[in-house]
Amino acid sequence: MTYLIPLIVFGLGQIVKIAIKLVQRRPIALRHMLYGGMPSTHAAIVASLATVVGLREGFYSTVFGITLIFSTIVIYDAIQLRAIVGQHSAILNKLQAEGNGPSLPQIVGHSYSQVFAGVIFGIAVSLLLLVWW
Repeated sequence: MTYLIPLIVFGLGQIVKIAIKLVQRRPIALRHMLYGGMPSTHAAIVASLATVVGLREGFYSTVFGITLIFSTIVIYDAIQLRAIVGQHSAILNKLQAEGNGPSLPQIVGHSYSQVFAGVIFGIAVSLLLLVWW
């Protein structure tokens, strides 16, 4: 049953994103759920996965090591790679504006605070769910 915890964390993270948008009185769009936003659900789900695996299998197990490496790659992607893609889309949008082409979405990355919040959210909710179950 504990394998469901990261999925629950993901769903709750998406609900938190919607709640934050509502409090900020900003429009809610599907792209806000998929690209960026507070907290990073990419970071939350992998932090949750690593927490659950570490607590169930042990923090010195091979499977935890693999999960930790996987989590690091996803978190790095959420911050660095997606930010670079956002910069590229901004440049492409400028070029396409000159030729009247379609624009690309530019909100594709997470800030450090969004990722940090996602990691803390993922660990905290996982610990609460593990205690509750």
